[in-house]
Amino acid sequence: MIVASAAALLSVPLSSNPILLDGRCDGAEYSGAARQDLGHGVTLQVLHGRDFINFCASLPPESLGTMDLYLQAPSGGEIINVHVSAQVGERTYQEGEDPAWEWGNHHGWYGPPVAIRGSELRPDGKPRVTFKDATGREVQLSKARFGSGPWKFRYELRAIGPQQGITVRLPPGENEWVTLQLQ
Repeated sequence: MIVASAAALLSVPLSSNPILLDGRCDGAEYSGAARQDLGHGVTLQVLHGRDFINFCASLPPESLGTMDLYLQAPSGGEIINVHVSAQVGERTYQEGEDPAWEWGNHHGWYGPPVAIRGSELRPDGKPRVTFKDATGREVQLSKARFGSGPWKFRYELRAIGPQQGITVRLPPGENEWVTLQLQ
């Protein structure tokens, strides 16, 4: 069994603001959220309501913001890896392994996928999918599925900035954890 040890604490305020999962973090619904600067122009905002906990990361221009959230329930046990890119899915995280994804299995959580802009021809004549830049990356977790915390979690965003080569993490180390405590 993998046990996540906490490196820090993020205290998340209660909010009565309804959340629209639209990939925007700048609206009134995130006023009062816990904020964490992740560097490179990325700010993670977290709040919770009666039924859900919401994460929203504001992104700098020309970013896709593909996301992985690793979450372990208060009782310990399995670590769930929630993923949002052009596909949405989850898997059970196993250190040192790379288990297969199950796409579309987002029971009890959701995050809008990276939008597909269209396609273009590469120099070799083959088509290539192109993606629309994002201003934010949101994910919403149901307390009915994940409980009311505290949780141990890691948050990772990739494809940040004009060359989309930057990755940011909370906490910054790959094997560190944050405890998420609801107020």
